[in-house]
Amino acid sequence: YLKLLNVSSLWKQGFTGKNINVAVVEDYVLSIPKKLSIKGWFDTTTNKYTTSQPTISTLSDHGFSSASLIAGTDTGIAPNCNLYNVIVNTGISDLNKILLSTKKAIKWCIANDIDIINMSLEIPVVDSELISLAKEECEKNIVIVASLGNSSKKNKNPFLFSDCVLGIGAIDKDKNLCNFSNYDDY
Repeated sequence: YLKLLNVSSLWKQGFTGKNINVAVVEDYVLSIPKKLSIKGWFDTTTNKYTTSQPTISTLSDHGFSSASLIAGTDTGIAPNCNLYNVIVNTGISDLNKILLSTKKAIKWCIANDIDIINMSLEIPVVDSELISLAKEECEKNIVIVASLGNSSKKNKNPFLFSDCVLGIGAIDKDKNLCNFSNYDDY
């Protein structure tokens, strides 16, 4: 995909992510020497930040994949960015807890000079505070890149379709919408 996207031409122009702060809002993602470097972790459950790699029993394959696409040494589009893991427990089924955790994540990113927020969380409800946070991050020139979700349905969530969030769906090799991807008419 790096070749398909012609990323090397951007790197030659100096666009490698240097001095850009990127947050992956996801379950735990860990650094792997010479493959992926995480600068720090903020846990929305404990409200604690650390630069020491956490000791955990489970990892997020999805989070690691997302982080590797962003900043992996050999696989990342922006390998020189400052990558942070803002931990949101996506495995819980309580929507209110996911929303609270997501809001804490965005607030932390706003307060800590994050430039780009990557979120792969399906948010199936309209929440006025979340929409306000998206507007606030937009005013501070922070970009949120958010997954539209994978439940094959039309998604009318104003958070995902605001002018402040770049909503991402999935297409196939022929550039047709994948049958599992959420969508809207925009």
